[in-house]
Amino acid sequence: MKFFNLILVSMLFAGAICFSCSDDGEGSDVLPSTPPAETKPSDGQQEIDSLEVWCTGHEGLKIYGKLFFPKGNDKALPTVILSHSHSLTHEAMRGYARLIAEQGFAAYCFDFSGGSSSSKSEGSTDAMTLFTEKDDLQGVLGEISSRSDVDASRVFLLGSSLGGVASALVAEDNPAGLLGRHGRHELYGQRLRAGFGRLRYL
Repeated sequence: MKFFNLILVSMLFAGAICFSCSDDGEGSDVLPSTPPAETKPSDGQQEIDSLEVWCTGHEGLKIYGKLFFPKGNDKALPTVILSHSHSLTHEAMRGYARLIAEQGFAAYCFDFSGGSSSSKSEGSTDAMTLFTEKDDLQGVLGEISSRSDVDASRVFLLGSSLGGVASALVAEDNPAGLLGRHGRHELYGQRLRAGFGRLRYL
């Protein structure tokens, strides 16, 4: 039962479907492909830095992505890996990655191989399937988790649409390596939700 609960929690986070909420907390719109507008940091708001990070996906294909993190960070951070919808790129998740980084997390968004004609990753759109995306994400998870600036015990997966399904499948295959390794998934989940302001998870 404990193992089942861990998988269930992992899948809820991994396949997170975000809805834009009205002021009374009700919402019905699926997470939009257009990310939140980027604004200049206000007084007291965390400044964000980023760098390009290449990973290896299925069949050795190179995966392009960007890692966002609080400016000046010098420690291993809890990290969120964001997977985009079908026919989009990492740019669709960029605004959300910045919002997450403003909460003190690292956030990595990337292009699935063959996921879009505009993808910076290697691979053909004709060869892309749900299972190539799953394998790409598994490779990304392994490489991002091994970075010295990432706390491998606190890694979250967040996906939109097809990227959410791939995230759920990878989470199911890695129940001991995602969320809650130290029993802290609730604390960090609350902090992550707080970073989205008017967005919530179901």
